[in-house]
Amino acid sequence: MQLIIISFIAWFSAQIIKFSLRAYNGDPNFRVFYQSGGMPSAHTATIVALSFSTLAIYGYDSPIFGLSAVFSAVIIYDTLGVRRSSGEQSVMLNNLIRASGKKETVREVVGHSPREVAAGFILGSLVSILATISEWSANAGWLTQSPIGIEQSVYLYIFIAILLLGLVSKVILSRYRLVEVIYRLRSAIWWSFILPALFGLFFSLLQTQTTGLGSYRFWSLLILLVFIVSQVYLFIRLYRTIPSQYKQQSNELKILRRSQRRIQKTIKKKKRKKQRYKRK
Repeated sequence: MQLIIISFIAWFSAQIIKFSLRAYNGDPNFRVFYQSGGMPSAHTATIVALSFSTLAIYGYDSPIFGLSAVFSAVIIYDTLGVRRSSGEQSVMLNNLIRASGKKETVREVVGHSPREVAAGFILGSLVSILATISEWSANAGWLTQSPIGIEQSVYLYIFIAILLLGLVSKVILSRYRLVEVIYRLRSAIWWSFILPALFGLFFSLLQTQTTGLGSYRFWSLLILLVFIVSQVYLFIRLYRTIPSQYKQQSNELKILRRSQRRIQKTIKKKKRKKQRYKRK
């Protein structure tokens, strides 16, 4: 029963945040409490809260935790991949149906963007840890110990390297032509490099303390796991297609700028002709 309550709290918290964000933007719609999609991902928050709670209550070597962890991975993958793609297709299909004049539409089952999933992941983990804080040190074992010696330094150097890599990448990207794929890449570097690195550095500094929840080894490993998963996802969805997309979009931008220059030249010529005509 405790696992169900914690999962429900995580789901309800995500829905409250969704409703609050919609209300803040001038659209207080109560349908967000049963609709899918939006920031943060309620699916991810719920399943992550369940997994972390089983980890805290039953330990990392428990079959229940193994089952919930695999189940969480499948749900998150489906949210980011299959359900998101099907949702985008259903939206496009409904646009075509409305354009044809028909009233019947298909159901739009919206997935989540990586940012929404990341926010749901953070929310679910925080809800779970706060709800099971008394269980962590007893059952999570090695994960709730503070790293010492070289391990502590390794975490610190890793996050410094990730931060420097993100900053250097943004500087290098500033030298390229600002097309859509470069904007997407700069955004991806922010939330997948710089943001995890800052959180990692924060918890690495907390690990220099001997007591407290923030000194747990769990936090560094969790942030590294999120970083690795995000990079794998970005490689599949973005990194591989950057060279071809950049070449195509930069060529399109060149053609657009040339046409704009031609239009400006013709406008200037027409103005000059009018001025000459008025003088005569």
